[in-house]
Amino acid sequence: MFHRTEVMNLPGSRSLSAKRTCTELAEVSKGVCEWFLMQEYFFMAYMYIQECADSSYYTGSTWNVDKRLWEHQQGIGANYTKYRLPVILVYFEEYDREDPFYREKQVQGWSRKKKKAFIDGRMEDLPKLAKKIFFKK
Repeated sequence: MFHRTEVMNLPGSRSLSAKRTCTELAEVSKGVCEWFLMQEYFFMAYMYIQECADSSYYTGSTWNVDKRLWEHQQGIGANYTKYRLPVILVYFEEYDREDPFYREKQVQGWSRKKKKAFIDGRMEDLPKLAKKIFFKK
């Protein structure tokens, strides 16, 4: 979600407080009101996992999940998936702003078994499938 209490720099205008009303924004610049209301859509981001034709998993992140999945299916999404078509979306998470890019790196470091448990919703199995073994003190 776009946090409406933040200060934004809108294209072609001075810095505006997001606390201003839509009417006030429209007075500053034509079309700014629509731009402001659309920010919730534009700031959504996704972390996704695809299963490739060879049963391997590809983990990625994007601002536009539909476009990115289409790119993967066309063989222009990533070199990894290009040679493993077709790919199937098996999991995705929706985030605010840049959070999914950090989550992508976390999930990429997981073993195949851990990713499978995660996709299947077996969250209780994740700690024991970690690469590192943690001991309670």
